[in-house]
Amino acid sequence: MEKIIRWFIANSVAANLLMLFIIFAGLFTVSQLRMEIFPDINLGIINVSVVYPGASPEDIEESICIRIEEQLAGIDGVKRMTSTSDEGMGSISVEVMFGEDLNEIKDEVKTQIDAITSFPDGAEKPIVRSFEGSPEVITVAVHGKVDEESLLNIAQKVRDEINDLPGITKIHLSSKPREISIEISENTLQKYGLSIDQIANRIRMSSMDIPGGSVETKDGEILIRSKGQAYRGNEFGAIPILSRLDGSTLLLRDIATVVDGFADVDYDINFNGEPAFLIRVFRIGEQNALDVAEAVHQYLARSKPLMPEGVSITSWKDESV
Repeated sequence: MEKIIRWFIANSVAANLLMLFIIFAGLFTVSQLRMEIFPDINLGIINVSVVYPGASPEDIEESICIRIEEQLAGIDGVKRMTSTSDEGMGSISVEVMFGEDLNEIKDEVKTQIDAITSFPDGAEKPIVRSFEGSPEVITVAVHGKVDEESLLNIAQKVRDEINDLPGITKIHLSSKPREISIEISENTLQKYGLSIDQIANRIRMSSMDIPGGSVETKDGEILIRSKGQAYRGNEFGAIPILSRLDGSTLLLRDIATVVDGFADVDYDINFNGEPAFLIRVFRIGEQNALDVAEAVHQYLARSKPLMPEGVSITSWKDESV
């Protein structure tokens, strides 16, 4: 070591060149580093949830949870499974062993779940999802003193425009849950000789997607599916309830008031004292948090002057600064 030091003292030009090389190499390396707010988090947990309206926790356990656990028992890489049975819903958490490919096991779980044919008729399609950390970079608040429906439409438009920006991969719109309520009077039911159960059954049978099998062709297999699931108030209003003797059809909107609005919840979303919807923007994988935030800020600068009267968009919780 002493000889090296003496050599650099005697050769100051070489020492200065080495110092400059180290400085420039450091500057170049810094420019290539990925900026993160928080490190990537992979919890290694896959969740399977099944909604079964009206079922008791005991029914959920016997007809949903146990069948799923038995079907998933043979998957390699699974450390343990835990299940929870609640009123009308069952949830199974699958913990993956350390070092295993979460996406690969998730695909295997989906395959095994799709192979179960013994679920009750009233059970909804199972939802399979994995818990992977996605650091939030910035939040955009769409707020103003306008009706909630108009504000939601504007927020959805802003969400779609932000999602189309280069470098933006994952966003989430926080809003109150929507609810469609159908109100019908007792006098109307008596007038047409109907009951609440009959109305409910007609809605249930008319609002669903029905698989129709498949057709083999020379180019491959064609899947047939009838799409009839209603999502909006006007779609529910168009459900046929009764065929009249004159050949006309009595629709749901003819005998009931269909309200397409928001659920009555115990909270409100406000920003600066005004009703609001929040759009959360996340960083995924190798994305740079500074680049994501800059893209959103540039969008806000362009879009603020174009907002309808009484509506504003504001950045909030910018974690990149």
